[in-house]
Amino acid sequence: MLGFEIHEKSPAVERLQVHLPGMNIVAVSEEDDLEGVLEDPDSAKSTLTEWFVANQQFPAACKYTYCEFPNYYTWNSKQKAWEGRRRGTKIGRLRYIHPGVGDAFYLRMLLMVVRGALSYEDVRTYEGIVYNTL
Repeated sequence: MLGFEIHEKSPAVERLQVHLPGMNIVAVSEEDDLEGVLEDPDSAKSTLTEWFVANQQFPAACKYTYCEFPNYYTWNSKQKAWEGRRRGTKIGRLRYIHPGVGDAFYLRMLLMVVRGALSYEDVRTYEGIVYNTL
């Protein structure tokens, strides 16, 4: 069974979330208390929001785009935080967003070129001018 080509492909790929502020995806089960999930600060964390935090914590991280980030940092899904990569490489891939969605699609485009953003506002800032969303 392990003889097929699909095993041990390299490099690994990290799927990166793209969402507008407060619109991240949260997985819940039937047993979860929805009010508890809403009040849990970890439910607001995603690879994107924690990229902003990592850019504040690690000054060296500011030279990477969101797509380049997984090559140098590892996503710890239990702690919901980025950590420095010790070994290996990983490619970051942004999730697909249809152009008809609007602001989320444009955010995805900007995340491929903006380096070291500390917030959503930084992503839409160019040459010191903060541009409005639609």
